[in-house]
Amino acid sequence: MAIGRSYEEVLQKAIRMLDLGLKGLVCNDRSFDNLDAELTEPTERRMFAIAEAIRTGYTVERIHEMTHVDRWFLSKMKNIVELWQLLKDYSLEAMSCELFREAKRMGFSDGQIAFITSVSEGDVRKRRKKLGITPCIKQIDTLAGEYPASANYLYLTYNGIADDLELNDKNQVVVIGGGAYRIGSSVEFDWCCVNTVLALKKLWGTRRSC
Repeated sequence: MAIGRSYEEVLQKAIRMLDLGLKGLVCNDRSFDNLDAELTEPTERRMFAIAEAIRTGYTVERIHEMTHVDRWFLSKMKNIVELWQLLKDYSLEAMSCELFREAKRMGFSDGQIAFITSVSEGDVRKRRKKLGITPCIKQIDTLAGEYPASANYLYLTYNGIADDLELNDKNQVVVIGGGAYRIGSSVEFDWCCVNTVLALKKLWGTRRSC
């Protein structure tokens, strides 16, 4: 499961959350002996075969005919591949703030940018923060805009300019779920997080009464 504000961002997040050591749609150590066969036969490798096909010059229309994947999805994947190819032309220091920000909006992790520019992930993070490129906290609208949503289902995204929450209270605490959120994990996730929040409320009440 991945949440974001663009398909490109969500796709790359979701791939990383598979916990298979994949950096995203691109920047993975994968090769294909028969690219056409990988495109026509649906397997767990086909998504990455599509990215490789785009990189090597296959058109969206040709890939669509071979895979029957909707052109909209293919065009979004093409956006990622084309930006990846563009980023290769820059060192980390030569990368403009606008290009860096666009990469983050396309779901490129600091690790991917480090891989592309041959530096450490720590160097990328330092450079990003120096440029003032940080994610926004956004709130999932669980009511489809029908009423104001009050549930604190939150996610981070670089596709935004302001937080949905006001973070002015020094006494606020954030409870972060551990690991990727997958189908079948909701009971454990909810139990751990809910009980953590309840324990924090109890401790905070005890602290205030002392």
